[in-house]
Amino acid sequence: MNKLYRYKATLEYDGSNYHGCQIQGELSTVAKAVEQAILAFSGVASKISCASRTDAGVHARGQIIHFDLPKKYDAYTLTCGLNFHLKAEAVKIVKANLTNVDFHARYGAKYKNYKYLILNRNAPSPLLYKRAWHQIQPIDLNKMRQASKLLLGQHDFTSFMTQDKKTINPLRQIDKISISKTGEVITINFAAESFLYNQIRIMVGTLVEIAQDPKAQPELITKIFAAQDRTKAGQTAPAHGLYLEKISYRPR
Repeated sequence: MNKLYRYKATLEYDGSNYHGCQIQGELSTVAKAVEQAILAFSGVASKISCASRTDAGVHARGQIIHFDLPKKYDAYTLTCGLNFHLKAEAVKIVKANLTNVDFHARYGAKYKNYKYLILNRNAPSPLLYKRAWHQIQPIDLNKMRQASKLLLGQHDFTSFMTQDKKTINPLRQIDKISISKTGEVITINFAAESFLYNQIRIMVGTLVEIAQDPKAQPELITKIFAAQDRTKAGQTAPAHGLYLEKISYRPR
């Protein structure tokens, strides 16, 4: 059996026209585009593993993948070669290099960092079209921050997951949430080892509803947790405001 070399790559992509990262039959996905580029570059078919699947429409600045090839390539040749074959795609290889054969993009991840962008003003922005969630109604940042603190730590996030997705364990731990505003753009950062399907988008939708409703109190988060009922949480924020920023790995 020929020796295989494992490669680690960082991807950046506009997810607007992709059905997420992982392969889904004949649908257009990030993985499909990258696997076609690997084949065109190396002449070898190789399956990639994504650190995070990312939903349809979600963007990424720091998606991590790994794949195996029977030939050794230097980082410059591999990165440039793959990007040459990705010219027509909204996916690019930021960097790619040899890594340890036991490295796993998904199972070795310690933290996943996401951010969500909200444009809070009357007029929509053509520059942020499909890049941020446009909200006209004012958002109370202080109330949003107070509510977000109640999401921190380990909780049963049944109320914050898509109902038709069956998950063995709805327990998740949110390690960090930070909220800032620059001009008219609100940025919400999340860090955790893993998230449930649509969890971040539902948390964002819930925080926005609390922050826009004069009658809602931040403590509503606690009642939503206790209900373990998706209908008690807020709307699912649109995918186009969400970005996978960075994947951190456990030290070897």
